[in-house]
Amino acid sequence: MVKKKIIEGVQYSVVAIIFREDKILMFKREGEKWETGWEFVKGAIHFRETKEQAVLREVDEESGVKVEILGRVPKVYWGKKPYNDGFLKIHATVYACKYLSGDVKLGEPEHVSYRWMSYEEAKKKVWIEQGRDAIEQAINIYESSIKNIKG
Repeated sequence: MVKKKIIEGVQYSVVAIIFREDKILMFKREGEKWETGWEFVKGAIHFRETKEQAVLREVDEESGVKVEILGRVPKVYWGKKPYNDGFLKIHATVYACKYLSGDVKLGEPEHVSYRWMSYEEAKKKVWIEQGRDAIEQAINIYESSIKNIKG
């Protein structure tokens, strides 16, 4: 059994905001009552796994596509989720990723559908409280990478 990186009541997680041209890959989640709606690929870091390894693993498990990590959003996001008889703090590091190849699949039982959304639609629909800010920061990384390629 793989152990999630939980230290002193904090679960260390990663989030992948995946870009393809001017769209963001979003997944519709239906599961626990406390987290239902559109979201990004996300998940816990496993012990002995780097954040970058965790991003690539989570993207593969939850979407089936291949991505290139473009950069890390400077801000770390905090949240919480029910855990045992209380709450577990979530420490999430967000990465901007560029879609490379593959057909999207639903790898998580909580995900019931997916859509490539415009930036504005993704900002409106994301259920995670800090998601709009994360999208803005990830867009800056993605657009900077495009400018660097075009020269």
